[in-house]
Amino acid sequence: MRPPSSPSSSSASRTSSASSRTSYDTLAPADAALGYKQLVQVEEAFLTLKHTPELRPIYHRKDDRVRAHVLLSWLALLLVRVAELRVEERLGQRCSWTRIRTELQRMHLGTFHGPAGVVYQRTETTSFQAQLFRAIGVPEPPASSASTPPAPPGRSRYTRMPTSQP
Repeated sequence: MRPPSSPSSSSASRTSSASSRTSYDTLAPADAALGYKQLVQVEEAFLTLKHTPELRPIYHRKDDRVRAHVLLSWLALLLVRVAELRVEERLGQRCSWTRIRTELQRMHLGTFHGPAGVVYQRTETTSFQAQLFRAIGVPEPPASSASTPPAPPGRSRYTRMPTSQP
């Protein structure tokens, strides 16, 4: 459910619309709207987190899985809030999670294969991305890294462990 889109002019109709959307008769309309807004933010934070394939499936029937889902949603919201508050506190400007995430997702990692091996190189950090990393307190990812060189032709890079015979 989403919060009411626009409050009406009379307090009686606001109370009835809020109470019809909640199970609490004594909840003030402003509190109900805030609760729904925060619910939407929790769900959005979890959707961001859930794009990691290891977190699927998302439909749970067992109580322990439902609790784990709620805990992960809460942790995702906590991370979002910490990032937003640190950016606001340290940069002196408000940045929504959507803006922070969008800016950091502009950074990409390229994989380059050659005779000397595989090299991973990311795009250059923009000044705003560097400010975000510092404000949030996360180290900037390395600009590049190399993996092991390819094996000579006809040989595997991996060797088999000798097996003991009975």
